Amino acid sequence: MTSVRKQGSVSLLGVRIEQTTTRDVAQTIEEMIDEGGFHQVATANVNFLINAQRDAELKRVLTNCDLVVADGMPVVWISRILGQGIVERVTGVDLIPMLATRATERGWGIYLLGSNENHLKATADVLTKQNPGLRIVGSYAPPYATLSQMDHEGILQRIEATSPDLLLVAFGNPKQELFLAMHRERLKVPVAIGVGGSFELIGGFLKRAPNWMQKTGLEWVYRILREPRRLLGRYVRDGFVLTTTLPRQLIAICLRRRSHAGMAIEVEHYGSSAVVYMTGELSGSMLPVVIEEVDALLRTHTPVVMDASRVEFLDGDGVGMLMRLQHLAMKYHTPYWIAGMNRRTEGILEASRSQRNLPLADSVAQALRRIRVGMGMSGELDSEHKEKFTGEPVGNTVVR
Repeated sequence: MTSVRKQGSVSLLGVRIEQTTTRDVAQTIEEMIDEGGFHQVATANVNFLINAQRDAELKRVLTNCDLVVADGMPVVWISRILGQGIVERVTGVDLIPMLATRATERGWGIYLLGSNENHLKATADVLTKQNPGLRIVGSYAPPYATLSQMDHEGILQRIEATSPDLLLVAFGNPKQELFLAMHRERLKVPVAIGVGGSFELIGGFLKRAPNWMQKTGLEWVYRILREPRRLLGRYVRDGFVLTTTLPRQLIAICLRRRSHAGMAIEVEHYGSSAVVYMTGELSGSMLPVVIEEVDALLRTHTPVVMDASRVEFLDGDGVGMLMRLQHLAMKYHTPYWIAGMNRRTEGILEASRSQRNLPLADSVAQALRRIRVGMGMSGELDSEHKEKFTGEPVGNTVVR
């Protein structure tokens, strides 16, 4: 098994989704629990992607999540239509039992939050029966209320009293994602996951589709047939939004001719900052290598400028990489800029609805100035920088 953080990501409608498997996600969550701190994981279906188009705060929250995985075959299919292959769907109902087994082996405590008391009790019973010795340290189903009307303090105190290692939240999207993001500074839980309706399925209150429908990606059809009143209207609305937004991203990628030149990077240091020169195409097997290289820089709090002026093509994988690096920069509280994108690559960013999510500068010199100003230094570049970036006027827009 491989840590998800060593794998690639894709961008679907401006949301970064990992190219990974359920087993690798479980492995990464184990690493996160060992690290401590707080990590937020989202399991995103098509409705997540649509909600993120309407709700800028939800999109920001998903951007800040440590992991966003594809919960549903339609998300996997969309990625393949756009030319980027998500490996498999990672559903909450498949992930939770796997995590329960690891929790039993490692002695983790699990807290169940949301849904209703019957669902929580049944889920706890199923998981402990499958895993004797599993520690369900607490559960709570708050009275239904909007996010603004919830008793946040009471909920947080209940969680804090049990000190869980893993928090599973079933408020539904976007409520569960917004709740976790709202309290990420206070929650002393290494990993928190929004799991939607997983407790109903695990507890046996809803029947899951037959295996052949799961394997062929038709589980969503089964769900509509079982719950037409609740799901049919939502699926129709989501489908309409997809048909009006996805073609633009697909056309933008198809119209930009690929050079098949591969990808190369070179790192140079200027003062306390590093400039990563990218050449060729932001796609393919080199992307995880770039993530690892830049992660090493950001981890040591080295400000990074990604020079994209020589990038000839990028697809959803490339956009996903840039978004993954932005997340790492935010995690390490280290400046990160993408500089010098040309009209061709900017067009793909705009069509994929990712442009507003990324820190873009017109040139490397402009990005370096912004880093210096952000660090409380003069925006004026020293002689070494001026010599290197000849032709870039102070303050503006000429690409090297």
